[in-house]
Formats: sequence, structure tokens, C-alpha cells
Amino acid sequence: MSTPKISLLVPIYNVERYLDKCLDSVYRQTFENFEVICINDGSTDNSRDIIQKYLNQDHRFLIVDKPNSGYGASMNKGLATANGEYITILESDDYLDENAFQDLLFTIQKYDVELVKANYYLYWGESSENNVFKNIEEWHTKRIVNPQIEQFAFNYSPSIWSAIYRKDFLERNQIGFLETPGASYQDASFSFKVWVSATKAVFLEDAFLHYRQDNEASSVNSKDKAFCVCDEYNEMKSYLSARPEKSYLEAQLINRMVAMYYWNYSRLGSLVKKDFYNRMVFDFLEVNKSDGFELPEILPHLAKIALEICANPDYYYARDTNPGRGFLASLSHYYRIGGMKLLAQAFRERFHV
Repeated sequence: MSTPKISLLVPIYNVERYLDKCLDSVYRQTFENFEVICINDGSTDNSRDIIQKYLNQDHRFLIVDKPNSGYGASMNKGLATANGEYITILESDDYLDENAFQDLLFTIQKYDVELVKANYYLYWGESSENNVFKNIEEWHTKRIVNPQIEQFAFNYSPSIWSAIYRKDFLERNQIGFLETPGASYQDASFSFKVWVSATKAVFLEDAFLHYRQDNEASSVNSKDKAFCVCDEYNEMKSYLSARPEKSYLEAQLINRMVAMYYWNYSRLGSLVKKDFYNRMVFDFLEVNKSDGFELPEILPHLAKIALEICANPDYYYARDTNPGRGFLASLSHYYRIGGMKLLAQAFRERFHV
């Protein structure tokens, strides 16, 4: 086999239900000079047997077997194993259109850039197939963008799998994954490192990847997973701090932190919500000490949320979690959270006194 042009990384852990559809979409690619690195993260179901079927029929499929240690460790192992000039990523419950490699490779070579970022589909496939197109603004597409100047990409969903990257770009900038347990949020710091480092990128309006929405293992009541966003933020902060020449991107770090924390807080279940909120308040107050939320590049809606929380954390939490079952129930809710002081504030707010 000649040296592959593209290395596709597929992290795999207990996805027997979806894995055939995923790997079959790779097998059917119209562009043929690629390798598929299946990183089996200690699967205990039939995933390993499914992988073996593809290993037996196609020499382009490779296997890395490892004890279970999480998504970040799997991806770093895949990056270290990859032989291709370009890197792509496919989650093992998603799938690709058959022209994905061909069109992504054509674009990254045509424009001679460090990465190409495409759109993707949100996909539901249980009862009936449903794909919803996720769109990058049209005026950003099909031209070379310098993310250091046009910083809009920092505010996109990470979606690291709807892209193709030059391998030497990732290596030169030490772009890898934080190795925390499980598979929660590790794409966040990887994506941030990409945008901190890239100077030439192209965005495509086309979509090739179908991102499954009906296989999300619940993490809303998992304390370990709830705090993974904090680990990712610390990783982003460390990466940026080690590059003082990039200090002008501090506002983008803060934007990402607030958006990531608040999204996570909003979806958490009652068992972990308050503990995570306390951590969010602590980190927001640290940023606010240096007037970080006043930087001109901070998105106004994110600054508003963060400053309201910093101004009165207990009141914000009480108001946000108010069950809304009548006036007396609301007053009782405020009292449980902040005692008479918070109850008095709620009363003044209610009657504008």
C-alpha cells in the first residue's frame, strides 16, 4: 500500500448498534487513498468483532486496541499512529456521504490551507431518518480566512469531525486532546487550539457528515462529566498562556468559557446543578477581577449573563431555578437558597419597592 493521503481517526467504545453504518460509509468513499485507524477503547460489546470484519476485507482499515482510558487518550493515540498527510475524524455513531474525502481533499489542496471546515447534518435515525442541515454563514465560505483576524470561528460549535486538517499543522502547533476519563467535551480544547494556531482556513457551505442525535449517553446527573468543561477551559487557558504573542485572543477564551459553562449548567440535572453552579461562579469572578468581561470582543449576550451572575450569585441561581408554582412557593424557594436576605430581595423585585 502506498502512503495514504488521508488518515481517518475513528474512536470506538461500545457502539455495536451504529458501527456498521459508520464504517460502511468510509468503505464506500469515492476517494480511495486513505487509511482508517479504528481506535478500540476497550469495548465490551461486539464492536471489536465488527471492526474485524472490515480489517479482513480491506487493508486500508487498521486497528489500535487499548484498555479503556477515554476519548482524549484514544484520539491522541490515533494522531500518533496516523501516516497520512491529512487528518480527518469520524465519531463511531456518525456516518459520511461517499464524496466526503474527495471534496474535502480537493478543497484543502486547491486553496493550500491548514484546514477546511464544512457544514454538517444533525441526524436522527431510530424510527425514521431525519437530517437537518447546520449552516455556516454563506459570506464566510469558499475563500481563505485568517482566524487571527476574522475571529468568528471561535464562536462556532467545535464540531471537529466536519473538517480536514494538515497533519504537519497539528504537529507543529502541538494540537492534541486533553486526556480526561470518558468522552465528554474533549473536542472543546482541541478546537480552540486549532483556531488559536491557524492563519489559513477555508469554510465550506457543503455538508458531508451526519451527526447522530439519538445516541447521547446521559451526563446530566454525572458529577464527573459535569466538571469536564472546567478541565477543558483550563487546558485552553494553559495553551493560550504558553503563547504570549497570542494574548490578543483572550476575549475569545472568555467567550468560549462562558458559553461552554452556561450551556453545561443549563442542561444539568438537580443532583449536580448547584455544585457546578458554584464552580461556574468562582471562575466567572476570577475573570471579572481583571475586568475580562469588559473586553470589547466579548459577545454582549455572554457578558450580560456573566456579569449578572457575578453581581449576585445566589439571587441569579434562585431566580433561574424558581419552579414557578405560585407566589408563596417562589418565596419559599428563595428562602431555602439565601435565607431572609434573598427573600427580602425577591419580595422587593416582585412588588418593585
